[in-house]
Amino acid sequence: MTKEALINYLIGTIIILLIIGIIKIIKWILKQIVKIFTFQNKHPHKKSNPFIFSNNPGKNSKRDLDRILLHIKVCVREPKRNYQPSNRLLQNFLNNPYNTECLNDLAQDILKFIDYRGNMPTIQYGILNNKLSNHEFSRNQCTITINSQPHQSPNILIALIIRECIHLYMYYKKFDYVPKHLPEENVDVYAVYLGFYNFMINGYEKIGYLDLKDFQYIRGIINTYKYE
Repeated sequence: MTKEALINYLIGTIIILLIIGIIKIIKWILKQIVKIFTFQNKHPHKKSNPFIFSNNPGKNSKRDLDRILLHIKVCVREPKRNYQPSNRLLQNFLNNPYNTECLNDLAQDILKFIDYRGNMPTIQYGILNNKLSNHEFSRNQCTITINSQPHQSPNILIALIIRECIHLYMYYKKFDYVPKHLPEENVDVYAVYLGFYNFMINGYEKIGYLDLKDFQYIRGIINTYKYE
């Protein structure tokens, strides 16, 4: 092999290796992008950590939580004491969480507790999609769908039902969200203010917008208020 041929061979080999390396880098980058978007789609309620409760400081600023609490205090005034359904109602749901009748009985009891007086919603379980739950509210129709995984913990299902009932309550009362960039955090704070603290922390650790420290902080502030 001549010197010129050897040089051409080496150059060609280097070029091939570079192309292979570039292709592998591009594949790795695309794989990471797919992972990021897949995680976001599977966990629409999460911002970062899939296990919301942790030993880290609360991820929501106290200033934002204080603003939400002040707004709720103006709208609702006195907070409610802890919600506790009848033993029969709660046990029926825990024993048959995917029974539509038990689901609607619990939702109606929650709405009655928070003094909701609008149209009663149609609440049902739906096929899994990107959201754990969703709703459609209008003047003539209210629909709530819980898109839960099969055999999901009843405690998590109760927390989801509470959140959707709070959404309906806020829609009915025409309460604006404050601050605007934290609409879902507002719902969680309203849930605690209206007496659902125990049910939220028992079943909400994997799907919530607030972490445990946030819930505890909110509860501590509310305990200084006068209760209904």
